[in-house]
Amino acid sequence: MLEQAGAKPAEEFKIDPALLAKYAGVYKGPSSNEIEIAVVGSGLTIGAPGAPAAQRGTMLPKDNTTFRGVGMGGTTFVFQVGGDKVTGFQIVPPQGSPISFTRVEKE
Repeated sequence: MLEQAGAKPAEEFKIDPALLAKYAGVYKGPSSNEIEIAVVGSGLTIGAPGAPAAQRGTMLPKDNTTFRGVGMGGTTFVFQVGGDKVTGFQIVPPQGSPISFTRVEKE
């Protein structure tokens, strides 16, 4: 119905699986809360560390560093990459300020 009215479904961006895998990990937010990013299929999921799939949000790539949240009201996720390393990401809501998360390095 929406397509008949001229709406177009979001185009699926094909991202290199090796690059996608680099985004997986745990990130720490401004209030020391932790978020886990995991690879699922050709996208990512986001949620509390160890959360079951039903409690995780889905993120699909728009380009190599930007992902759109599925069913998240226009929220996007932008990863920061320095050299060959992912250093963090921002949750960018449609209104308001972005929230920055820093990658937690494995010990």
